[in-house]
Amino acid sequence: TDALPGTDALPGTDALPGTDAVPGTDAVPGTDAVPGTDSAAAATDAAPGTDAGMVVLALYACGSQDDNLYTLDPATGGVLSMITMTLSGFTVQNCTGMATEPATGALWVVIKDGMMRLLGTVDPTTGVVTLVGAMDDAYAGIAFTDTGTLYGVTGDGAMTPETLFTIDTATAMSTFVLTLGAGTDGETVAFNFSDGLLYHVSGLATHAFETIDLGSLAITPATITGDPYSELLALTFDASATAFIGGDLDTNFFAISPAAAFTMIGTGTGPFKGLAFAPAP
Repeated sequence: TDALPGTDALPGTDALPGTDAVPGTDAVPGTDAVPGTDSAAAATDAAPGTDAGMVVLALYACGSQDDNLYTLDPATGGVLSMITMTLSGFTVQNCTGMATEPATGALWVVIKDGMMRLLGTVDPTTGVVTLVGAMDDAYAGIAFTDTGTLYGVTGDGAMTPETLFTIDTATAMSTFVLTLGAGTDGETVAFNFSDGLLYHVSGLATHAFETIDLGSLAITPATITGDPYSELLALTFDASATAFIGGDLDTNFFAISPAAAFTMIGTGTGPFKGLAFAPAP
């Protein structure tokens, strides 16, 4: 479950901090940007996980149990480097979500400090977080769409648990979208820039993997296959592979197809509560 703001998460819960991108790793040069983007642009319109023009992307992760921002090898999940995140006037305990804004390449994070969940952007070179505002519930994951809308999912221990909201990037305030509820402990979301669907993964004892059509709000479950995993804490879309990368509570790292086939590609790093591809410094 994801603890209420300020409470400690139980083992196997969503309150663990997250993960993200590795400098110079991700897309193979010459891959196409998401339809509708300008692949020759110097930066930003491509989906995270692509190489738009000369932009080199890295895979970043934020810790579920510490205040570090990690750079990872997307092929194995191995840690390449780390830096401490800081936020003036606050104590960064851990992270509970991470996502890259497509239009700017900015790396957004949800930081936990005591009872508060704080939304901001983090500089991957310095680890300095720029605050946007305090959030109104215990968010367990965030994801940007191709149009720049930020979605967030609340954890099982939130005041309004297992629920999808849009989040205002100017104020950090939320608007209700959809009640979820599939799976047990653990919530994470990621946007697929190839098919335009939001993917939601939940569960520790009972797993759920489903897509959400953000127009009709129709939910479509998928049958999970492949290598076993525990609670999936973080998920991000790798456009170079048209697939996802995810990390679980037991520090295992997976390549995950849109059809919910899990392939373990690494182990022993994390656990992370946020993952995202973003432009490398």
